[in-house]
Amino acid sequence: MIEDISTVLWKELKEFTSQGGRGRMAKITMIMAFVPALLLPLQFGRAWIESPLALTTLMLAPFIVLTIIADAIAGERERHTLETLLASRLSDRAILYGKIGAATLYVMAQLTMFTLPSLVIINLFFGRDGLLIYPASVWIGVFLVGPLVAILTSSVGVLVSMRARTVRQAQMTLMTIMLLAFLLVPIILAVIAIGALLALSAVVSADTLNGLFEFGRQSGILAGVLAALSILLVVDLALVSIVENRFHRSRLVVD
Repeated sequence: MIEDISTVLWKELKEFTSQGGRGRMAKITMIMAFVPALLLPLQFGRAWIESPLALTTLMLAPFIVLTIIADAIAGERERHTLETLLASRLSDRAILYGKIGAATLYVMAQLTMFTLPSLVIINLFFGRDGLLIYPASVWIGVFLVGPLVAILTSSVGVLVSMRARTVRQAQMTLMTIMLLAFLLVPIILAVIAIGALLALSAVVSADTLNGLFEFGRQSGILAGVLAALSILLVVDLALVSIVENRFHRSRLVVD
């Protein structure tokens, strides 16, 4: 199983570095990640390290995935290579995990190219008083939350790509889903937070509630990142399970 996943993973990564459509798109997104990594630290200075600004890097992850995951099945179908892939000895799970894994590794490479050069730039221009490093929340956010965001987006992308006839159709559908998510998720989280506060206020004393607020204030960004990590882990496990149940070569051939 591991060997089969590695085979698909290697195939996908080779396509990301090829001269074809996926390769060109991969190179464009790589440049788009690297250039801001040099410019933003110069603009914000030490605040880039001392504040949660670097966590905005995570917003790149869904868009990076979008550029490549739409091709996962729809691209194979367009290039008439899907039948060959499905006729191979590779299992359905190996194909699925290989494609999701390749997209996740690609995102991590991009986030690394954004995060580490920024750290170097900050220390070169603003590190006169000693070495400057990111706080724990940034390291956890970028290198633990980042992959989970990539897995979530990749899983949705595979579901969409399975149904799409062309890569362009898959990209447009994914872009619509992403825009709706960016609009609706903050509203949903706000409603949940308000509901939770109302429920807590009904069952706990004002002093206890104030204590919870004080704990949240003191724990700050790190607590939020850890909470996001826990939620994403649960969501990813559920979503990957759904995709795995739907990812069958017989269904792909019929579709």
